[in-house]
Amino acid sequence: MATVTWEVFIDTPAWADTGSNRLVFSGDGEDHAASVVTQQFQDGTHVGTGTPGADDCGATHANNVKLISATEMSLNGGATETIDDTNLGDDECSFRLHFNDAAEFSLQNVKIYAYDGDNIENPAVGVDAAVYVKGEGMTGWETLNSDSTEGPTVSGMDFETGDIGGYGSGIELGDRAADADHFFYVALSVAPETSGGKNLFALGCYLEYY
Repeated sequence: MATVTWEVFIDTPAWADTGSNRLVFSGDGEDHAASVVTQQFQDGTHVGTGTPGADDCGATHANNVKLISATEMSLNGGATETIDDTNLGDDECSFRLHFNDAAEFSLQNVKIYAYDGDNIENPAVGVDAAVYVKGEGMTGWETLNSDSTEGPTVSGMDFETGDIGGYGSGIELGDRAADADHFFYVALSVAPETSGGKNLFALGCYLEYY
């Protein structure tokens, strides 16, 4: 039976299925409950048991890939560098999407998107999000979600344009030849548009296997 899991590089560290846990974006690399400054991007990425619930990262927190500009990142609070497939290692990504089936299927029409957790056509609420996926020929971050026009000003991004998000605004990914395991390594950076917790924010994926 085919499975799709969302996995994070944590604890020992190693890739682990988030299961019923959630990705939590915070204002601190060690404190999963620290608030993110309004219209600034997160300084910590964690695995929480709720929103945020308890921190369930274990010995090592999840990698934090922070948007600095449309083409730059800071990894785990480090120096600014270009975001590309060389500078961002597989084990440094925010998470990976893992498709598995021993029957060795091919994939097509793969898409990743952000939504409000209820209706896949709706943007996530009060959140700006940018994504970079390794191996997809991207030249920098791409806007995944911008609920309103109140986002941060970042040249080359669309955070001051509203109503971006949901399935229709998803990022299309390349087809994959037949294999038992397919991995998509993803960096995700998030900023709150306004003050207060943002829990109407979910990620989804669509794919066809054959």
